[in-house]
Amino acid sequence: MTRISIEEIGQAAFICNGEGQFIEVNTLFCLMVGCGKEVVMKKNIFDFHFNKYAPALFKKLNFNALSEMETEIKTCDGKIIPCILKTSPVNKGQKRLTLGIVWDISLFRQKEEKLLANIINSEEKERSRVAAQLHDDLSPILSTIKLYTGLIKDKCSADEKTQNIIKNIEKLTDLAIKTSKEISYNITPSILHDFGLAAAIKKFAQFVNDTKSFRIEVKTDKYTLENRTMAESILYQAAKELINNTIKHSGATEATLELSNTENMILMYYKDNGHGFDMEKAMENGQGLGLRNIQNKVQTIHGTCNIYSEEGKGMIATITVPLNTTDTTTYKHQNSCDYELD
Repeated sequence: MTRISIEEIGQAAFICNGEGQFIEVNTLFCLMVGCGKEVVMKKNIFDFHFNKYAPALFKKLNFNALSEMETEIKTCDGKIIPCILKTSPVNKGQKRLTLGIVWDISLFRQKEEKLLANIINSEEKERSRVAAQLHDDLSPILSTIKLYTGLIKDKCSADEKTQNIIKNIEKLTDLAIKTSKEISYNITPSILHDFGLAAAIKKFAQFVNDTKSFRIEVKTDKYTLENRTMAESILYQAAKELINNTIKHSGATEATLELSNTENMILMYYKDNGHGFDMEKAMENGQGLGLRNIQNKVQTIHGTCNIYSEEGKGMIATITVPLNTTDTTTYKHQNSCDYELD
């Protein structure tokens, strides 16, 4: 095993004890967090972790083997840098310490977000195309079928059985027209593009409330934005996904959705009174794919989606989307290896 000083590693690196207190840091780590070495050494690794779960995750790391986790570093000037943290046990004298090597994955995340944004744009275009075809092509055909059926009914002096068949055709045609309109609306509601997010969510909630089996209260009096952007489309899909998730899985009888904005932020708050669930288990076994999909889509518009739930305590989701975004500093992502330090 190669003996090497921490400065020779070639990546942002640190050595700390089990409580996260720094024993040593290299120049690249100081450059990443934007602080001088004297300042950094007075802090510990948790002072730079934006991820609120980082302390718990760090304490779970196996100090006798290589460990890895994806997290975020908060720099001294407040920037958030997504990164991969790899740790390895090291011996320094008689002490058993941990070596941490940090890779900034900002550039990778930006490319990933750009790709996902392009996918979402394509999805929105396809939604619009399918909705237009349903409205412009299929609906007129169904209406024409209903017209001809009516003509047959008026002109035909058929027996009662035939008349019943014609009535059934009319009912099925009406149902097909209604269904095509509902599908078209669900794909891309015109109200979203014409009147905005608040109106679209209220309209969807009205459909749900009309069933009388579930009640959702929508509060939008503090939402004043008038621009029609991709953010509104994504937030509308997120609201529908949250409501559908509640109806299908939670056993809830009611929910609340609040939409508001400031000069710099759109905020969505959602809460239901369902039986709740274990978030960690749901994400591990794939049951939380719908919620994960919401989080991924919100991230493409540089937003955050935090979901909280406990068994027996319902679910709460908070979504924030900035109206202005800033660039982040990027570092080259390289491969790592094991070291024993002098």
